[in-house]
Amino acid sequence: GMCDSLHITEIGNVIGAGGGWTAGDAEPLPAIDPTRLADAQYGSIGGGDLKAQGFSVVGRAGDAIAAVVIEPAGVPPILATLENGWFAAWWPAVVPPNQVGDPALAQEAVVRAYDAAGALLDETSP
Repeated sequence: GMCDSLHITEIGNVIGAGGGWTAGDAEPLPAIDPTRLADAQYGSIGGGDLKAQGFSVVGRAGDAIAAVVIEPAGVPPILATLENGWFAAWWPAVVPPNQVGDPALAQEAVVRAYDAAGALLDETSP
């Protein structure tokens, strides 16, 4: 499953806020090429008690990828969090009222993967 946004309260509780999905049993994922991105999913951020709104992207990154940069239209590039073969990032934007969680609203963004020397390895967009 995936939750597009989480709200961490002042006392440390983590609460789902906004869009997301769940599935049945755990599903093993196939291996991906070490230089490739895979399974990029775009979403919107907001809902619950969150004060922020925006868009997000999360996906898989091969073992040779040292950095993932997200380039949304009209927004400076964002260095994604990258750990254990997954990347994730979000950026602020206004999401239309009562539309949080609709992945069709996600702002288009180019996702680029780089190796440790800064060479471009792969890129994808919705």
